[in-house]
Amino acid sequence: MHTVPVVSCATDVGAAVPVVCGFDFTHRARLAVATAAQLSSLLRAPLYVVHATETPTRRAVRALITRETRHLNDGAGAQVLVERAPVAQLVARVAHTHHAALVVIGGPTAHRGPSLGRRLVHRCEAPVLTVNDDTALSPWLHGRRPLRVLAATTLADAAPDAAPVHANGN
Repeated sequence: MHTVPVVSCATDVGAAVPVVCGFDFTHRARLAVATAAQLSSLLRAPLYVVHATETPTRRAVRALITRETRHLNDGAGAQVLVERAPVAQLVARVAHTHHAALVVIGGPTAHRGPSLGRRLVHRCEAPVLTVNDDTALSPWLHGRRPLRVLAATTLADAAPDAAPVHANGN
């Protein structure tokens, strides 16, 4: 059986670096928050669940999200932040403010315009993980299979750097 490597993710002063997860009550967002909770547990890091709202009922929304996330991280739940702001801007700001190790979001739903993931990769310093379903990542997180990652690049700016790495087998 494959075991999940225990990873420590701490700052210079020893504080755990958090995982930030955008949440919007969709099915994919629920999968993303469950994945983010599993990752933050492995990293022994706090979890921030972030929701951007246009409504003034932030307290009610915060209570709903807190109720949905209470069972995560062995009952420790998550720190829930609800603000009135554009979602990409809010998630990126929270990730930057708390020096996030990772940002996790649900996969795109049918809508027009650039996806949240695409907007975040241009705003965030932390890596962005988009969760469309949990069939591949969840078994790895539970030690039931190895993690396989496909990294792709275009023939743009990064391609010359990627080619020598591939050619050297590194």
